[in-house]
Amino acid sequence: MPTPSEFVLLEARKLIQTPTAWTTGCIARDAAGRPCSATAPEATRFSLMGALHSASRHRLSAFASEAACLLLGDMLAKRLGQKLPAVNGSKLAVDLVAVFNDIATHDAVLSLIDSALRKRA
Repeated sequence: MPTPSEFVLLEARKLIQTPTAWTTGCIARDAAGRPCSATAPEATRFSLMGALHSASRHRLSAFASEAACLLLGDMLAKRLGQKLPAVNGSKLAVDLVAVFNDIATHDAVLSLIDSALRKRA
């Protein structure tokens, strides 16, 4: 049985599995391409952060999406030869994940999630 953060990662991956379900430049978009909240019923396309938020909204607390984000942020920081600081680490993780989403390819975003899931296994 997956942990709450693994569940969020798995569900987030499902939400952005295809390039047409993924977005950049905002947390989520509706069917017309307009920015919207990741938890809005009309959201049809998600950034990585938006997918994490949306994946945890029904069954889990925000802590599960925060834990998943911290894991992804830590992995990105390590790729840069850094580590997340003890103070404000979650803020930096959010920033790293958001920027990565906006500069990376769709495949790279999915690969990051897959790497995080393998790391947790």
